[in-house]
Amino acid sequence: MSKKTKVLWTLVSAVTGGGFFLGEKCFQLIVRKRPQEEAGTIRKNTPKGRRTDVRLLSIDQLRLHAIYLEPEEKEVPHRYCILLHDTKSRAEDLFPYATHYLAQGRRVLIPDFKGHGESDGTFYGYGYDDRYDVLTLVHWILKRDPDAKIVLHGLGTGAAAALFALPEHMPGAVYAVISDSSYVTLTEYLSRILRYVYPSKLPLKLRLFALRLVTRIRAGYDIGKADVRAALECATTPVLFLHGDADTQLHADCAKRLYAAAHCTRQLSIILGAGHLKSIEVNGAHYWSQIDAFMKKHDPDRP
Repeated sequence: MSKKTKVLWTLVSAVTGGGFFLGEKCFQLIVRKRPQEEAGTIRKNTPKGRRTDVRLLSIDQLRLHAIYLEPEEKEVPHRYCILLHDTKSRAEDLFPYATHYLAQGRRVLIPDFKGHGESDGTFYGYGYDDRYDVLTLVHWILKRDPDAKIVLHGLGTGAAAALFALPEHMPGAVYAVISDSSYVTLTEYLSRILRYVYPSKLPLKLRLFALRLVTRIRAGYDIGKADVRAALECATTPVLFLHGDADTQLHADCAKRLYAAAHCTRQLSIILGAGHLKSIEVNGAHYWSQIDAFMKKHDPDRP
């Protein structure tokens, strides 16, 4: 091997190694599960109703934990809601949402996504890698109640998971999706996180490229392909897009862009004065009135 070739290979190795090191650092900060982020999580009281802790198996053979809630009072036959939490959250955080659905007589299923709560997993899927687990939840309900009518209600990346699942052979039993504060593309979303958790003089595009490479190797999914608009182009299930206009984590423009991209029946509602996932705190009455009206309008058994 000539001296020139050796120098060239040395440079290539240095660049490749440096790029992988950079990507690994970004991956450890953003995608890999960090147990300390759940340290001190307060156990929340279960809403009034019957609780069952469910164990399921994901498509990639990881054990998933979910909380199944049944109304304490009279149930509405065959009506269900699957609640999907945001990244670095967990099933119990959605109990305030579950309370509303239980009061309507609906049964509620709330999973811990992989890498969260009591579920297995060492990395976060940010909704995109969780889309098949949404199907697993739907089929778990249908196996027990073939006549089930299901609403998906996702928050943050949980909303993205619901939307990503729609074109993945979603059963017709899912008749409506409530998308609260979904991102548009995972690349855009992680760009904002990178600026916050890993400020650097290195170009953002370089850090994103390195993160994409290592995530593909370590976690098995490609963040560059996670575009919710592409999923909505194939979706036929009605979708209600909700977003707070004071959201500084994800601008309300995200909901408007998703609404414009969707080819299915859809509705857009911007909650004034609400920050990220704060709509039920700022104006819960309006928030739930929009959701209840949307579900009633698209209920397959409506008069």
